[in-house]
Amino acid sequence: MFQLPELYSKHLKKQFNYPQYLIWLILINLLQNLKVVRLEELARRFPVPIQLRSRVKKIQRFLSLKQFNIKQLWFPILIAWIKQKYNSQEVLYLVIDRSHDSRIPLRLAPCALRRRGVARQWREINLLMVSIVYQQRAIPVYFTILGKKGNSNLAQQQQVLLPVFELLQDYKITVLGDREFCGVKLGRWLSQERKVNLSLRLKKNEYVELEEHIWFQLSDLGLTPGMSLYYQGIKVTKTKGFSGFNLAAKWKSAPPALRFRDSYRTEQEETMVVKVAKKLGLF
Repeated sequence: MFQLPELYSKHLKKQFNYPQYLIWLILINLLQNLKVVRLEELARRFPVPIQLRSRVKKIQRFLSLKQFNIKQLWFPILIAWIKQKYNSQEVLYLVIDRSHDSRIPLRLAPCALRRRGVARQWREINLLMVSIVYQQRAIPVYFTILGKKGNSNLAQQQQVLLPVFELLQDYKITVLGDREFCGVKLGRWLSQERKVNLSLRLKKNEYVELEEHIWFQLSDLGLTPGMSLYYQGIKVTKTKGFSGFNLAAKWKSAPPALRFRDSYRTEQEETMVVKVAKKLGLF
């Protein structure tokens, strides 16, 4: 049987009594083996000598316990892990992203998932998540399920970021985001109100002011394969432009990746944009 690391088991034993902790271990082992998150399938394999319907209800009651709260259950484990891996002077790179499987055609889902209906079930979930970048992996920190299809708005983005900022208030933070999160309001809120570094991907039709009163669309910068560009202290967007952002761009074999970042920082921190660009493969 798969055993939880001590960091996890120590905290979970404080939150649950011993029978509940055993159910934890059983469910984790089932998930590791089955690779399927379906209540009926878990209940069918649940090693308790009772009727299937009773096993379903038993798992439902367990998953309905008040302890299943992200801040109460996950945050203490995560912050203990962070203290083991980082010191307070290191920079934590946070990624905000939205995962919605409706972008993946059902016909492309694995046959096993199509038969069980799992693919169709998960296609309806629109998840907004913040993760920590660690060794080229994303460690989930906090998430929320959006009650609609499509992109998130500023209020939802703030809702998912604020608990993370409170948890990691003793660390330096750089927020990374894809094109969905390149809004001026989010950039201003992060840089001016929350005082965190940011690196957000821009759409190619975005306008930037490279010289006074001279605006360019990013698609008109003249990038060619193998070419890199870097500008400091520019204004972003023509209608709601605000200044003090750095732009790093590179075109490999795919369309150019374009990012802007707040540059109102100390001289030492300002060089971080180059470090971020290197991590993202821009240089």
